[in-house]
Amino acid sequence: MAPKKPKTTATTAAPVRVHKSFEKMRANPKDDWTIADVKKIARSVGIDVASPRGGGSHYKLMHSELMGPLTMPYKRPIKPFYIKLFVKMVLALIEEQNEEGTDD
Repeated sequence: MAPKKPKTTATTAAPVRVHKSFEKMRANPKDDWTIADVKKIARSVGIDVASPRGGGSHYKLMHSELMGPLTMPYKRPIKPFYIKLFVKMVLALIEEQNEEGTDD
C-alpha cells in the first residue's frame, strides 16, 4: 500500500496553468470559438462555469477572486466582444493569483 501524501499548506499560490488554446484565443478572438472552448480554458484556471437555467441561453463564468460574473451566450460563433472580455477575465485572474504568490 502506497503511503499517503501529507497535506501541505504552502503560503505561495501555485502558478496558474492555462489551457494551451488560450494563447490562440487571445491572439485571434474573431475565430470560430464555441462555449466548449471557453469551458476548457475556464476550468483550467479555476473559473466556475454555470449552465443556463430556465430556458436561458447564456452561461455564467465566475471566480471568487474576481468581481462579478461574465455572461456569455451559447450561440455559435461567440462574438469577439465576449471572447475579449473572457480573455481579460483570465488575465486578471492570473495577475491576481501571481500577486498572491509574491506577497510576503
